[in-house]
Amino acid sequence: EFPVIKNGVLLSYFHSLETSKKMNEKDNGCGSGNGQASYISLSVKESKKSIEEGFLKIKNGLYITEISGLNSGINSQTLQFSLPCQGYHIKDGKKEEAVSMILISGDLQELFSNVKEVYSDKEESGGIFTPSLLSKVAVSGNN
Repeated sequence: EFPVIKNGVLLSYFHSLETSKKMNEKDNGCGSGNGQASYISLSVKESKKSIEEGFLKIKNGLYITEISGLNSGINSQTLQFSLPCQGYHIKDGKKEEAVSMILISGDLQELFSNVKEVYSDKEESGGIFTPSLLSKVAVSGNN
């Protein structure tokens, strides 16, 4: 276990034997074959604030509960993404009607650079454990 990002600062990369040698850094056990490196399990540290406390800060927004197409909707070179999702409309701090058939798009680096808060809920998907995050993202579509 090792931190990759702490207080918004990149501390390390995922290294295979090949990439660690190229960057003159210690291998950290993240080799996944063919000279590639990847995580086995990745966890974002949660806070003590509940998601309901986060809703109170939102006058008009979305609580995204499901994102599809992560394997094909993200450009690994540019970090640009366009992903179908669904969730709930948040109005005046309250979770309202369900929304679907919407797309979020943008740049991953920008999305994560603009995280304002992290909450206490935590879910796992594909070895990634993450709580809800408050950030801005472009949205289009209908519900």
